[in-house]
Amino acid sequence: MEAESVEKKQGFWSWLLGGSNQMVERDEDSYFMDLFRNAFPNCRMEYRMPVRRLNQSAQGPCQEIDFAFFSHERCVLAVYLGETPPDSKRAEYQNTRRALEQVGARCLYFARSPHNDSAKVTEQVAVALRRAEEPESVWSVPAAYDGLAESFAALFSSAFPNYQIARNVPSRQLSPYAAEWYAPVDFAFYRGGRCVLAVCLCEDNYRNRKFMGVQESMESAGIPYLRFFRKFPNERQYVLDRVARALR
Repeated sequence: MEAESVEKKQGFWSWLLGGSNQMVERDEDSYFMDLFRNAFPNCRMEYRMPVRRLNQSAQGPCQEIDFAFFSHERCVLAVYLGETPPDSKRAEYQNTRRALEQVGARCLYFARSPHNDSAKVTEQVAVALRRAEEPESVWSVPAAYDGLAESFAALFSSAFPNYQIARNVPSRQLSPYAAEWYAPVDFAFYRGGRCVLAVCLCEDNYRNRKFMGVQESMESAGIPYLRFFRKFPNERQYVLDRVARALR
């Protein structure tokens, strides 16, 4: 019974990967290499690149980039291959993402699996490459991760000149409902001496009470509240649209 099961499984994979009567094993690295070269012939690509070649100041252990895509001599996209989706809490994964974000590179992950659909893979890469070329991306600035607050500050001051914008304002200063230990508000928009919008830049753990309390306290005081996640692209127009809607 066990031998029959193995034979059926081998038959399924051979059918899926080309219809051979023998078990076929696909080299996933070669598959992705050929796929990317054919789909993006005008984009320079390097295989198996250490992260520190792109960011010498990368901290801690980092993952090796399987495929690095370049535009105008700048790495704009890193593609990783793996057996399972990465654990976002692992230090190695976080170090890698942060190091790439600091140089303005986006990241994509694909499992090493024969189930990958070529059209879907190339579509995701094409979208990421297009977005990396958009000058509207807040994260396209150098040292994007550490300089994210500065990028938002410059964007807000130029797009909303009729508002006074204060930075790192203690939550307790804006709302009597806030506890002293709540996270500060990254950007407080004022009009006529009154705070009309609170904006926070959040990490993945925004759901802990330190951040959740900020939202509740602002809303209790009648102040609209927005959050933007540091790990997301935060394209310029997306940020502006959300802020403009909140200020109406």
